Amino acid sequence: SIGLKASVAAKTLEDSQVVFCQVFNYEDYGLLTSMHKGVSMVPSPASVFNAWKALAPDITDVGLITGPGLSHIINEIQAAARRSGITLHYATVNSDMEFQYAYKQMANTVQGYWLLPDNRVLSGTVLQDLMAYSVRNGKQVVVFSKELLGLGGLFSASNDYDDIARQVMGRLDEAQDKKDIPGPDLMYPDKPVLDINSVMMRRFNLKA
Repeated sequence: SIGLKASVAAKTLEDSQVVFCQVFNYEDYGLLTSMHKGVSMVPSPASVFNAWKALAPDITDVGLITGPGLSHIINEIQAAARRSGITLHYATVNSDMEFQYAYKQMANTVQGYWLLPDNRVLSGTVLQDLMAYSVRNGKQVVVFSKELLGLGGLFSASNDYDDIARQVMGRLDEAQDKKDIPGPDLMYPDKPVLDINSVMMRRFNLKA
C-alpha cells in the first residue's frame, strides 16, 4: 500500500500480508501488526548522520522536533545519533507555532537541525521563517526535499523510489509461504538521495 489512505484501507485486510510505504505518522493509525509492516518514509538515520559527519566533522548537537506518536522512528534516530557521536535534542509539539517556539528555544544548545516531513506541525509559513532564522544564526539544517535547499538547507536527504520499491518487494518475498512478515516492524531505505547546497557549504567553510 502506498500512502496513508491506501494503508488505512489495507488495515481491513486482516488475513493478508501488507507492506506499506510513503506513510509518515503510521503509529497514529495503528498500521503495524505481525502481518502488516512497513518501509519508512524517513531515510536511514545512520546514512544521514554519516553524511552529516562527513561534511561537518565538528557537528555534535542536533535538534529534532516532531508531532506526537513517532516513538519508533525517534528511537531509531536517537540510536543512530549516539553511534555517530551526536547528541540528539528532541522535542514533541502539537502545532506549527509550538514548533517555531521549540526550534528557537533550542538554538543556544544545537549546531543544527534535522527537519522531518511532519506536515501535522510544520506549515509552509513557519518553515520559511525558521529557515531564514537558521541562516541568520549560523545553524546547519538537513531538509527533506531538494527544493528546500534554496531556503538555506545544508543538504537534503530523501528516499529513492527505486530503493523503496526494492525494499517493499524484498519484504513480500521474505514473507512468502509464511503467516507473518519477518523482520522489524519498519525498515529504512539505506540508499538515500543526498543533495548538497554549495552556497551553504562555503558559508560554513565546509568541503564535500
